[in-house]
Amino acid sequence: MKLLFLCQFSLLFLFHADGLGEYHYYLEENHILVSFEIDKRELQTYISSMDCGAIAMEDLCLANYINEYTELLVNNSKVTFEYSSSFVHNGHMIIKLKSKSAFVEVTDIKLTNNTFYKMNADFKNRVWIDIDSFDISYMLRKNRSELHLCL
Repeated sequence: MKLLFLCQFSLLFLFHADGLGEYHYYLEENHILVSFEIDKRELQTYISSMDCGAIAMEDLCLANYINEYTELLVNNSKVTFEYSSSFVHNGHMIIKLKSKSAFVEVTDIKLTNNTFYKMNADFKNRVWIDIDSFDISYMLRKNRSELHLCL
């Protein structure tokens, strides 16, 4: 029994992806939503490097950080996001953001993501875009931080 527990515990560490943030962009009721996920323990190592100013809550600080270092253009218009919610699930911090503007038709998407590269040059941002006709997953890195999709 102890051996089984040790094997399972070891496997958790083998498959934990350090230096990875995951973004899921999707459309709901004509608004673009973003669900961002990062390992909570890893976030703790980065949070002190973020300029939170007077923001005491780390989820709001993280939402502001994402907005500052990520830019999404839809149909050549910049999308502005606002904090929607956050929670911790299975050791991961999940932040939900919602676009202030509504979008009826999406024909062009340009995403630039520069989050966490200053803190970890090897950081990777996995982006999944599931908006209208676009359904793509892509890994962004410091030297490849942009994605452009069009119909």
